[in-house]
Amino acid sequence: MNLTLLVALYWIKVVAWDKVCMPKAAGGLSVIDGHLWNKATLSKLLWALGQKKDKLWIVWIHTFYIKIKDLYTMTTPKQACWIIRKIFDARTWYKDDAGPTGGRRKPEASIKNHYVTLRPQYPQVEWKQLVQRKRSTVDRVLKWGIQVDANCVLCNTGHIENFDHLFYACPYSSYVWKTMLNWLGYHRQVGSWEYEIKWMISKVKNSRPRAAILGFCFAAIIYNIWIERNNRWFNAKKGSTTQRLKEIAIQVHIEGQRHSNWKPHLDQLIGYPN
Repeated sequence: MNLTLLVALYWIKVVAWDKVCMPKAAGGLSVIDGHLWNKATLSKLLWALGQKKDKLWIVWIHTFYIKIKDLYTMTTPKQACWIIRKIFDARTWYKDDAGPTGGRRKPEASIKNHYVTLRPQYPQVEWKQLVQRKRSTVDRVLKWGIQVDANCVLCNTGHIENFDHLFYACPYSSYVWKTMLNWLGYHRQVGSWEYEIKWMISKVKNSRPRAAILGFCFAAIIYNIWIERNNRWFNAKKGSTTQRLKEIAIQVHIEGQRHSNWKPHLDQLIGYPN
C-alpha cells in the first residue's frame, strides 16, 4: 500500500468525506466524489442528447421519446427504461456552463468539466494553512510532560528544537533550502518560516512550470528535513546536507517525468546542488 493511499485512508477515517474530496488548493486531497461523478456522467449524456450527436442511442431516444418536444422542458417519459429516465432527471442539476463556452454550445463537454462545474467552488487555502504547524517537535513533547533532550539534533548548537527553529533558523535546514534555491536560480537570503511562506505565495501564484518546480522543492525540503530529524532521533543515523540535497534533486527529476512542461527547465539543472 503506497503512502498516498495510506494518507487518503487516514483522512477518510478522521475527516468528513466532503473535506477529503475538496481540491488540494482548498486544503483537501482531491479524491473523486463518486456520487458527484455519477451526476457529471449523466450531465454529459444529457448534453450529448441535447447536441443530437449522430449515435444510435441518441437517434433512438429522439425518435421514440423526444420527437418535436424540447428536451429541457418536456416531462420525463414514464414508459422509458431506468437509465433513460435518469438522463432526463439530470436536468434538475444540469448546468449549462460546463466549460469556457457553455455546456450546450461547447464542441466537447467532458465529464471532468461537468464534475468541476457541479463541485462547490471552494476558496483557495494559503500555503501556511496547508502546512500544519503541529509536528511533534521537542518543545511540544516537553509540554506533554515527557522528558527528552531539548537540543536540535540537526545543528547541535544548543538551540531548543521547535517548528520555527527547524524551518529555517536551524543552520542545517537553512543551508539546504538556500542551496536548493541557488540551484533553481533564486539567489536570496533565507528568512523565518513566515517570511519564506509569504515569499513562496508570491512566487507560486501562476501556473508556470518554474513555479510548480519551486513549489515541489519547497514541499520536498520540508519532508526531507523532517525525515533527517527523525533518523537522528530514532535511528541514530546522520545524513549530511550533501546527501539530503542529492536526494531532493533526484526527487525533483523523478517528479519531472510526470510533467512534460518541466523538461526544458530541468534540463538546465546540471549536476546536484552544492
